[in-house]
Amino acid sequence: MDQQLSVRSALHNTILLLTPAYGRGEAAAITHILLEWLTGKSRLQILTEPEVLLPKSMEIRLHDAIEKLLAGTPIQYITGTQQFLDLEIAVSPHVLIPRPETEELVLWACRDYASQKQLKILDIGTGSGCIALAMKHHFPDALVTALDKSLNALAQAKANASRLELDIHMQEGDILEMHNQPVTKTYDIILSNPPYIPLLEKATLDKHLSAEPDMALFVPDKDPLLFYKAIALFAASHLAPRGAVYVETHRDYAAEVEQLFQKHQFLSTQIRYDMHGAPRMVKASK
Repeated sequence: MDQQLSVRSALHNTILLLTPAYGRGEAAAITHILLEWLTGKSRLQILTEPEVLLPKSMEIRLHDAIEKLLAGTPIQYITGTQQFLDLEIAVSPHVLIPRPETEELVLWACRDYASQKQLKILDIGTGSGCIALAMKHHFPDALVTALDKSLNALAQAKANASRLELDIHMQEGDILEMHNQPVTKTYDIILSNPPYIPLLEKATLDKHLSAEPDMALFVPDKDPLLFYKAIALFAASHLAPRGAVYVETHRDYAAEVEQLFQKHQFLSTQIRYDMHGAPRMVKASK
């Protein structure tokens, strides 16, 4: 009869198997996330109960998860969740995994409008809904709209909104086709983390990105500002007085994105650097 695997052995073996692909530090972090997910216990409980034996079914799930990780599946798609500010966001391969840089974008907008309440907010390309939901969580009285052309993404965002009990409006639409839309509604805040990675860079990226949806990541090499052009054009007519647009950008194109908004008569623009010191966010207001 096979001997049951202890928590201690599971931690040691998993870190050992993942280290060649991830490096020791990241392998350890991923392993702890896996064990917390599998056992339903906190990291402290896991570390203080190292001799607890894992049921065979849990051991099988652990091996399956390790195989997926080594094949390039992000840990978030295995556990099905990603923390985003104060919210636990459910994710799937249909949507981009929320990242810390996007948290910085949301916090920028939240701090700028901290004294206001009844805002109208639009999140363009909502994906999992993380931006829209974080804004609604921070501004409970705001009217928040989450826009995406992917029905799968909207379904994911809707499920997150329902689970988190945050009331936001879901809208199907492609920002690339909305520049001629009649102005029936304006927004105080428009946010977006649009696709911005040129296809040429795909081969050089970390393999874990290949599991995320291409439509949420990549743009044609000849037109890396494709989505920013559409956002600027839309915002030029749909942004309310004293409103602002906040977009996440490729580090190599932040200056060009800023100039693009300036060409559309946004008189106040600003580039912000992320936690790693890279120019990754642009704000534009009239």
